[in-house]
Amino acid sequence: MEKLPFEVSIKLFSLLSARSLCEAACVDPHWNVIASLVLYKYPTLQTPRQVASFAQITDRVQSYVYYLDLSQVHAHVADTLFLHLQHLTGLKHINLSKCYNLTPAAIYSLIQLNACQLHTLILANCTISNDILHCIGKATRHHLQFLDLSNTMIKPCVSIDTANHLDSMFDKTTIIKANLRHLDLSYCTWVNGQTVENIAQCLPNLEHITLQWCNQIKLKSIDILVQKLGCLDTIDIRHIETIANTTQAFGIMENALSLKKILFTYKTISIEIVS
Repeated sequence: MEKLPFEVSIKLFSLLSARSLCEAACVDPHWNVIASLVLYKYPTLQTPRQVASFAQITDRVQSYVYYLDLSQVHAHVADTLFLHLQHLTGLKHINLSKCYNLTPAAIYSLIQLNACQLHTLILANCTISNDILHCIGKATRHHLQFLDLSNTMIKPCVSIDTANHLDSMFDKTTIIKANLRHLDLSYCTWVNGQTVENIAQCLPNLEHITLQWCNQIKLKSIDILVQKLGCLDTIDIRHIETIANTTQAFGIMENALSLKKILFTYKTISIEIVS
């Protein structure tokens, strides 16, 4: 086994069951490394007991974790969990959806550790901060392509609908290098027209944006978005009051650079237009 290329060994071990991987990890140090890489790459976290066990993995094994999804156990996730997991430095996928017990400080620390290789980040229903947005901006300049900030609250804020223009997330480097392809801002009461116009200016490779229920957005800002972004394929603006009729929706499609699909709501009915 030691004579095989490392990548081949990984593929062979990937065919084994969890039980067989545990047995293989006990053979010798070389097998232990390979088995651990496969075993901990995609941890299953669906019960409080599994979360408690996960919190006890060693620092070395933490660095093998590639995919972290805590959405199924969100009610049992708090800052104390990450006090035991400070070596999760290889994450490419983070899903903290509905982890409402996490503070922005804990979320920031996790993203900061993985900003350079992160591909997918889901923070739906979380409380975030401008520091987190700044760190996300850094991640977009590396490999981050999928970002879900739906129904988030940004603190500090005066009220739940205090506007945030994502200024903390964007800078001159972002405009040139941002790799983000998919952005979900549904139910974000802090999104307004200036937020959308900043997105149009700073995320040139964006292909899909969801803005459901973002009722501070005006038609002018949507037009700027679709006219500015040459890669934009789909825009979801369902349940936005500014779209008063189908003529306006068709106008958005006609004025767009590259738009192929628009989803909107007219008289409580969701409609899809495909070019």
